[in-house]
Amino acid sequence: MVTYTVKQYKGIVNKLKYIDSWFWCRYTINPYNGCEHDCIYCDGRSRKYNMHDDFEDTIYVKQGAAAMLDDRIRRSRSMLPDVTTMGGVCDAYQAGEKDYKVTLEILEVLLKHGFPVYLLTKSDLITRDIDVISAINQTAWAAVSFTITTTDPAVARVLEPRASTPSKRLAALKAFKDAHPEIQAGIAYMPIVPFLEDSDESIDQVLGSVKDAGGTFVLFAPGMSLREGQQEYFLARLKAAYPREHDLLVQQFINDESFRKQYITEMNKKLLAACNKLGLDHRMQRYIPNDYRKINYMIAEYLLNKSYDLQITGGAWKSSFWTGQNIQNLKESIVDMNARGELHSIRGMTKAMEAEITPFFPKRSSLDQFLDA
Repeated sequence: MVTYTVKQYKGIVNKLKYIDSWFWCRYTINPYNGCEHDCIYCDGRSRKYNMHDDFEDTIYVKQGAAAMLDDRIRRSRSMLPDVTTMGGVCDAYQAGEKDYKVTLEILEVLLKHGFPVYLLTKSDLITRDIDVISAINQTAWAAVSFTITTTDPAVARVLEPRASTPSKRLAALKAFKDAHPEIQAGIAYMPIVPFLEDSDESIDQVLGSVKDAGGTFVLFAPGMSLREGQQEYFLARLKAAYPREHDLLVQQFINDESFRKQYITEMNKKLLAACNKLGLDHRMQRYIPNDYRKINYMIAEYLLNKSYDLQITGGAWKSSFWTGQNIQNLKESIVDMNARGELHSIRGMTKAMEAEITPFFPKRSSLDQFLDA
């Protein structure tokens, strides 16, 4: 039996040292502690998160979360508007949100302060908040994705027993795109469970359904992390429902490192080709602030997208990744640094990369030479 308990917490928002290059978020918020959806692959059960043992049956509601966030933003001198995502180790739209409305109240605070938002969910309850999400998109930026790893309701019942069905999530995606086509909306195709959800037929069904619903992007991640705490729970539940797939996953994906690396590389290439064929983006367009960070973020988006494409196709990606991360963490405009001839001081920057990002800098007019004199 699932129980919700209201509990006071000391804080509500976490600022990331490096912006998440998948979802473009700088801040994370978990409106709840625990998640009723009981997805058996959920990474929230990993030991690293220090969650309570009955993660899926005892849900803590964060009392006064919106008021805490409002106060934090008002008092902060360094908390610039940037992408805030909700539900890293819970679903912000699990069933209790119908009554407690913690997520809705947080969205209203983000709208008030002009903060962009990225929302990831397995629930069609999110359609309740279409209007406030649209308002955030008009004043800042908003993107929505639904986790969909299968369209087979029988598989979904095992993997995500208390979440909205895949068909309801796809209907919610369509509702968003029909009502507000300007909002970025797509799916998080992750994790893709090896030997259970990775057939060509399954991939075609998932991507085809996204296309039919009007989705514009697919963020894919084949395989699983399977960290301590998560792995034990997942394997026990998988074995009870799919013993053959369980044995294959343990023998090949978990215990054979060379197989795992080759598998992920081949799956990434297959998924990229499938997305390209249907005209589905495999990355979201990021939020670009209209302050000193503007060109920084544009250049970082270019470098991080390049890094991702290199990574999934087996190329050397780390240089572009870390230079992009360092650029979006700058405390001043890279344009000013370029004018002073100081690009070389950015960690990871090379002469070749300087030449590569030159098109992003505003062109100097013929009058500039006289102003510099």
